[in-house]
Amino acid sequence: MEWKQRLEGKKPQLITALAATFLIGLAAHGYAFFDNNVSHDSLREFHAEILGNDIKMQVGRVLTPLYRDLLGSDVTLPWFNGLLALLWIGLAVFLVVRVFRIESKAAIALVAGIFATNITVSATAATYIHDLDSYMFAMLCSVAAVWLWERHPKGWLMGWALVAVSLGINQSYVFLAVSLCMFACILALMDGAQFCQVLFKGLKAIGMILLGGGAYILILKGMLLLSGSALSSGDYNSLDQVGLLTVGTIGPMIIGAYADWFSRLWNAYSSYPGILIKAMTVLFFAIDAAALVVFLFSKQRGWKEKLLCVALVALLPLGMNMIYVLSLGESHELAVYPIWTFYLLTLLLARWLCVHWKDAAIPVGVWQKALCMLMIGAVLYGNVRFSNGMYVKKNLEFDGYLSLMTRVVCRMEATPGYQPGETPVLFVGLPKTFNQVIPGFKDYWNVTGMTGSSPIYTTEPSRLQAYFDYVMSLPIVMAEGEARERLMTDERVQAMPCYPTEGFLAFYDGVLVVKLGDITD
Repeated sequence: MEWKQRLEGKKPQLITALAATFLIGLAAHGYAFFDNNVSHDSLREFHAEILGNDIKMQVGRVLTPLYRDLLGSDVTLPWFNGLLALLWIGLAVFLVVRVFRIESKAAIALVAGIFATNITVSATAATYIHDLDSYMFAMLCSVAAVWLWERHPKGWLMGWALVAVSLGINQSYVFLAVSLCMFACILALMDGAQFCQVLFKGLKAIGMILLGGGAYILILKGMLLLSGSALSSGDYNSLDQVGLLTVGTIGPMIIGAYADWFSRLWNAYSSYPGILIKAMTVLFFAIDAAALVVFLFSKQRGWKEKLLCVALVALLPLGMNMIYVLSLGESHELAVYPIWTFYLLTLLLARWLCVHWKDAAIPVGVWQKALCMLMIGAVLYGNVRFSNGMYVKKNLEFDGYLSLMTRVVCRMEATPGYQPGETPVLFVGLPKTFNQVIPGFKDYWNVTGMTGSSPIYTTEPSRLQAYFDYVMSLPIVMAEGEARERLMTDERVQAMPCYPTEGFLAFYDGVLVVKLGDITD
């Protein structure tokens, strides 16, 4: 009965967290959820059992197939994936407000916005929506591990299992757990906790994450053995990248992690002018700095607590962006979710300032908390606008490419000797018009998965096969292997004109060559 009473007392927080997450999340991503403009990897992995699960096993995300069997779907279902993603985000927001004892409904709504609208979620929804719900479940597992660690004396002895699950779905979200644990330790010191108490608490967090990492390695080896799969090697997201770290490279990588952390905040993607984002970032840093100064000059805190707090603050950017080091600088928007919790930390520090302003020798107080909340709200509004712009870009690309491929297929089917589903086809290059920035959409170009103006981005056979299977619903046989390699370097193919010039279609060695653009692969 006691747990029911405790849950009943937290029901308003849960309702607020879920309602705010779904309201803000749908405003930001509803366009993508209600659309079906799959592209890039979400096109190639449209049906997980055909290719997607194999890819996940090869990059060490060995629990993703199990997640899909139990909670998700093997087929890319934008609305269903989005619905689950928002549910996982909402539950994570509820646990975060419990960890940091946030009671204000307005503050809970801002936390929901921080977790639901950052560029990591938007980039995933735009191009990798097949992974959105599983990634957010990995995020939820990391947050739940922190909640257990923070709220229960022996919670770290249970939290490691959730860390292992998070690692088994997407390795980058473990650093969200690292970040939140560091937040909690910093705030505990600022609230008067003793040095040894926080140090021991931090060691338990490290133990929880190390145990989770060890369990993940065992799960990884076991799942690879059972499935007969092998890890990929040499790719930017391969696990063997970690083994390339040396004494000589780790220093530059750590420096790069700090620089990348600052650059992402300073140049955050937004619908606002860059100067406005920079100005707000300066104010956020000013609030953080003010809180730290107030703490350091407080006579009620010991020097050991202050030293530990400064050390944690100094290490925080590295903890939030450790994926940069482990990936040898190959991190991208899908892997930096923890960085955007910077706004959460600033919100927590502004709240702390509001309570402890009397200890300060500088005039701080309620107005700083109000200013912080207002600026975070503005950032979230910019995120919502930016994400919708991303989805409009994707929609334009999808429709344009479908129009082009419909015309190309008409010409293919009119070519004497071509038999759909029997004749091997080789697509060469991409049309120049699909490698140019759509007017007005330059700001979206550098986001992971948004570069280029084509839903397939490449003429790699598996992507084109998926396009014909799932978008055009037409039978086709792709030229692959030795035949493809030979023709890609054939002088006759290189001399062919590109679509729509007459002669862009030709038979060579029994293969129908369709030259859409200059040879790029």
